Amino acid sequence: MLWGYIWGIPGLIMAIPSTVFIKIILEQFPKTKLIAQLMAGATKKINIPLRRKN
Repeated sequence: MLWGYIWGIPGLIMAIPSTVFIKIILEQFPKTKLIAQLMAGATKKINIPLRRKN
């Protein structure tokens, strides 16, 4: 609804492809994969490594 509030009806139409595009880009990088999973509403447990082991 944010896109509709900002851009009106064209924003609602553009919201789905724009969100999918952003999610696909975020999935490509390890540091942003968590954000992509949150956008997808993943039902499986998300493993967040807190520290790197040397």
